Amino acid sequence: MNISRISRLSVKIKKGSEKHFKLFFDDTHAMVYKTCVKMGLTQEDAEEIVQDTYVQFWKQRDAIDENKGVLGLLKLIAKRLVLKKINKKDVSFVSGDQDKTTEDAKEQPQKLNSDLLLKNIEKLPFSQQQIIKLFYLEGLSTIEISDFLEVSGRTVENNLYRAKKNLKQILEQQNITKGTFYDFFNE
Repeated sequence: MNISRISRLSVKIKKGSEKHFKLFFDDTHAMVYKTCVKMGLTQEDAEEIVQDTYVQFWKQRDAIDENKGVLGLLKLIAKRLVLKKINKKDVSFVSGDQDKTTEDAKEQPQKLNSDLLLKNIEKLPFSQQQIIKLFYLEGLSTIEISDFLEVSGRTVENNLYRAKKNLKQILEQQNITKGTFYDFFNE
């Protein structure tokens, strides 16, 4: 994926160019789809979220800041839509919907694990919390984080490494060694 091309396209999209929006979609939709699947969606649900992501992105095009990384915004929109979809399924499961499958039943503990993960991230030093949240939850790249925080890329990488290491130790101290979110940090 050509980042400079994406940046140029985002300038045109901000001005309302549908032609450039289509090119942007062609260049980035695979990344958004992969993000959705990585978060545990089925192929059908991921395709739906990809469409919704680009609809919202188009509606929010006035907020595009070419200097802050448009891909981070795109991933953020997708991740929020995925979490909204997962939470919606959790609510209907808890409310006693008898038509839910066992696959849906597996999603509820995932939400609880995410809550537990966020609580444990809060135990990290602030600089590590900030970077791990921007990287994993907001979907920003290390380059985008370094630009956003105005620190070197190496500083971001070091803090990200330390945050993952410290978070693993915190989770291991609580005997949390398995789970959907724990494996996420083994990359």
